[in-house]
Amino acid sequence: MSKKGCLWCVTATVVIVGVLFLVAWLASNQIRSPKCSIEKFFVPALDKAVSGNETASNINKTISFDLRLKNQNGDGSGVYYDVLNISVYYYQKDNNSGDVKRLPIGNVSIPGFYQAKVDHRLETVHTFGVPWEEARMEVANGSSAMFLLNLNSNVKLKIPLDGVVTSTDIQKLNLGVNVSVND
Repeated sequence: MSKKGCLWCVTATVVIVGVLFLVAWLASNQIRSPKCSIEKFFVPALDKAVSGNETASNINKTISFDLRLKNQNGDGSGVYYDVLNISVYYYQKDNNSGDVKRLPIGNVSIPGFYQAKVDHRLETVHTFGVPWEEARMEVANGSSAMFLLNLNSNVKLKIPLDGVVTSTDIQKLNLGVNVSVND
């Protein structure tokens, strides 16, 4: 084999090994968005044990939930949240047409904060415009009432990479989840 051919083999091997190390490094240092979930969702107006004898005028018109936020990046990393704006909707079925429309029923804002690993935010939303009698009938008939939670915020991640702490640009966080509630 000539010196030129051998030099080409060595160069190609170095480049391939370098690319493999780069891919492995990038995979191990992947930056992940925070993970959000609803751990508990409680609607007193639909709980038979709580609201069995209440009338439409005196039922508890709040919704409580536990928002769990998890930083999925490694030790030393964190998430800076701007204000978390949460909107709650009720899905109302039109009995005549079968269409479903989304009624806005409440909002809550959680002040901005810094999160290292896992954080819980217990919130209560005071609702308005919910057809509670209709929702209670659905639940009483063995069906479920459907709600939607939308979360909007801006986040910035603090990530330590090779001993240097860096921050990402501000990213928009827009999430939504449907929640089905029975009795």
